[in-house]
Amino acid sequence: MMRVWLLATLALVACSATEGGNPRSLPPCYSMLSTPSPLTIPSNAPGVPLELFEGIRDGIDAELTFELTRRGASDTDWQFLDEGGRVIDASEPLMGRALLSPTRPFEEGEVIDVSRRVFCEGHTAPGGIRTSVLVTIGPAAPEPMNVGTLEILDESVSLRLSPNVSPWSHFITESELRVDGEPVTGEHAGLIDHGDDSSVLWLLVVGPCDACEGCAPQSWEPGVHELSAGVALLGLPDPPPTSLAATFEEARCLP
Repeated sequence: MMRVWLLATLALVACSATEGGNPRSLPPCYSMLSTPSPLTIPSNAPGVPLELFEGIRDGIDAELTFELTRRGASDTDWQFLDEGGRVIDASEPLMGRALLSPTRPFEEGEVIDVSRRVFCEGHTAPGGIRTSVLVTIGPAAPEPMNVGTLEILDESVSLRLSPNVSPWSHFITESELRVDGEPVTGEHAGLIDHGDDSSVLWLLVVGPCDACEGCAPQSWEPGVHELSAGVALLGLPDPPPTSLAATFEEARCLP
């Protein structure tokens, strides 16, 4: 399955300047949090979905901590779970999506401040660097039963999420599009979050692929093609995929 590109600003917590003046190299201590803030999730959510990209260079003493503030008080009774539901150590650098799951249930209307603090000896100020996500707990939402409907657009294929999936859009960890039974490869999926009218888009170039410089080798000739799409949700059952018999008036290929 393809990783969904969450279209949110990456919060870069770079603990030092890049070495040698090369802006493309990573600093010795870094943490990037791409979870949108503020974030609203249903009160029956299994936890707060987070996406982090962190790294500590070998030989650097570092301390990484999480803190939840609920009703003005610190809440330390929680677990950090990976995409498979396994407990992971939040004091280690994290790569990818994970679920911050408090033991105490959420209550509609409460606001939770989720903070990540990164301290690297010799590379940060004494208090470290802090980044946070403000989470509002909304009304409970039913578990998703159907994923939505597929649409063919000018330069893309759109999976319009059903109303019972839209409240869980930030829990999407992966999406997959298949054409004639074959998975579309490459990182070309994007979540467009518009609340109750959210969708996942796959970019497909219209026209012969041999005329598209840098295009992927996958292409589809004009005619009728069977499309199917589905999503995977963090900490929730996955809804069954949806399908569509679509006519390509022109050839299409991956950009």
